[in-house]
Amino acid sequence: MNIIKKIAKAGLWCIVTLTVLFFIFFAPINDKPLEKQSFYHKNIQAVNKVKLDVYPTQQTLKVAWRKINITPHEFIAMAGYRPRNAFETVHDSLFAKVMVMDNGSAKFAMISLDLLLFPPALKEKLNSYKDELHITDYYLSATHTHNGFGCWNNSFAGEIIAGTYSEALLDSLTEKIIRSIKIAQQDVQPAKLLYTEIQADELVINRLEDNAPVDGTVRALQFVRADSSKALWLTFSGHPTSISKKSLALSADYPAVIAREMVNDGVEFTMFMAGMVGSHRVRDNGLSDFDLVEKTGQAIAEKIHRATWVIQPDTLPVVYSKVPLQFGYPQVRITSHMKVRSWLFNAALNPLQGEIQLLSVGNINFISTPCDFSGELFINNIKNTINQPVVITSFNGDYVGYITEDKYYFTSKKEEVRAMNWVGPYHGEMFATIINTLLKKKESLP
Repeated sequence: MNIIKKIAKAGLWCIVTLTVLFFIFFAPINDKPLEKQSFYHKNIQAVNKVKLDVYPTQQTLKVAWRKINITPHEFIAMAGYRPRNAFETVHDSLFAKVMVMDNGSAKFAMISLDLLLFPPALKEKLNSYKDELHITDYYLSATHTHNGFGCWNNSFAGEIIAGTYSEALLDSLTEKIIRSIKIAQQDVQPAKLLYTEIQADELVINRLEDNAPVDGTVRALQFVRADSSKALWLTFSGHPTSISKKSLALSADYPAVIAREMVNDGVEFTMFMAGMVGSHRVRDNGLSDFDLVEKTGQAIAEKIHRATWVIQPDTLPVVYSKVPLQFGYPQVRITSHMKVRSWLFNAALNPLQGEIQLLSVGNINFISTPCDFSGELFINNIKNTINQPVVITSFNGDYVGYITEDKYYFTSKKEEVRAMNWVGPYHGEMFATIINTLLKKKESLP
């Protein structure tokens, strides 16, 4: 009998201990409406008060570009999908690409990396050089390849997912990018700017719901300089996840194929920035791996080859602003209604932070976001806000997870919503409200 009591007592203590530990590590999801969340009101106040900086044109737009091979010389960890300790082959080289735009009163450096995202630690390092470079600001993104290298995240979970953090690697990337910006600044030349939007809905599918809307638009700019050299900038919503998770080959996925194919059109430089990939993936049509990479890249390149371009004015004013975002407690879910506690999230990763940028060159409005931003969210809530081109990119140097349509939050079992939404419900509405407010302010300028 005493033995039974001891077993029962031990079992009770075990249950109590596990229960206490559960509530130490986990908590219920905060599903209060936005209107009852203090961080939401702070963000709305911030965007309502924000001043758009207007930089009148003082010259014909001048542009220069550089690309830098950043393929590691050592077999380091890969970033994307699951932990992969080291790549084994190089299918295609990885690059950092830099474009400097100067209208005489503002100078911006657009930077895209053939990586999963733009590392926050790299953004921080680059920010310390802004005064030395005499630039107004950066506009950052990545191709979002899932077969790039890692070792660029200095958090506990980041090192598990993307390999042991290397300060030397980040310092090397910083040095290469800064040197390239300086060289480009010495080479800016007057350039004619052209813009196009190309429908390619057949190349993507909504990854959250089969019959839901897709944004399959290729948005592209072409720069033709006084010396006849040409550059292409483009974005697309197809998630670059064409290559098997088992692959140990470095690759920039289909954006690398686009760049290769555009050389045949006399385009010497192609910069790709991941678009609204939060709800879209590439339609495979029975293909996989590098066959799918090739077909997708070639299809987009062919569409660009046949595109009709709209020539922009020679002199273009630049408008710029950014809104630092406030977030509530992190809400990484373990079940539909339970989350990891904030202290654990912050210990494993880094506290949530981010910003939304508006960069307008003439009437072309670029919006950068700190997340996998959803094309479906754009279609339903932003697309018709203003009668000007709106180009939204993801991965601007901070990362807060997926921002998708709010209707999926409590219904979808997809990983993109269940595991990769780090901020909680209703943030699709919040991001759309902030972006729309910036766009309306821009459109109302004289």
